[in-house]
Amino acid sequence: MLWQSLGQGFNFIEADIYCFLGQIFVAHDLQQLRPWHTLEKRYLEPLQTYLQQNQMRLYTDDTPLWLFLDVKTPADSSYQTIHKKLKTYSHILTCYEGGSLHQGQINIILSGNRLSYENFSRLPIRYAALDGRAEDLGKNTNPHIMPIISDDWRKHFSWQGQGEMPIEEEKKLNEMLELAHQHGQKLRFWATHDQPDLARTKLWDKLLTAGIDLVNTDDVTGLASYLKDKALTNNC
Repeated sequence: MLWQSLGQGFNFIEADIYCFLGQIFVAHDLQQLRPWHTLEKRYLEPLQTYLQQNQMRLYTDDTPLWLFLDVKTPADSSYQTIHKKLKTYSHILTCYEGGSLHQGQINIILSGNRLSYENFSRLPIRYAALDGRAEDLGKNTNPHIMPIISDDWRKHFSWQGQGEMPIEEEKKLNEMLELAHQHGQKLRFWATHDQPDLARTKLWDKLLTAGIDLVNTDDVTGLASYLKDKALTNNC
């Protein structure tokens, strides 16, 4: 998924992680855990090597990679493991120290089981930021601590691309986007319809027209094809 996404030009990637015995394992569920499938071996080491070989640049325009870590194990103990491991790669990561941000080539975003905003904001040095939820909109608004708000589409909207989006749901989407953008935060939703059909195309069209920052999908190739076709259409 890492190199497929990078090859398509995407710079937002998510990995499910489990923290055990000082290691960070990458897997969709516990049954898929393998000793060699660690965050270090599958993401951090390859990215470090690539950066060293390409003049510390992942993209030609110096755009950073946003790597979401969806934490599946308890927040407190997991964070200790994550912080220790990320410190080893601090030279390629964005670092938050006090009130300052030192931009790196990779932005780590902690999703899933996370420390609270209040506890996280008190940490003197961090190599990651938090992925917020809808209840954080307009409340936890420091984009250095919480640069992105993510939530389950189904909690807020019934529409999945069939027919027209209800007016009240379209209004709610626009209000959520406006509130996030007012505070310098990006907005994304998971659990949108993701089958390659007309309904998905209509849903993606609506999201992009509204100004969504991130389109969430497991179909990287399908999204790349959709965006390419949309760009060609807009240029005609």
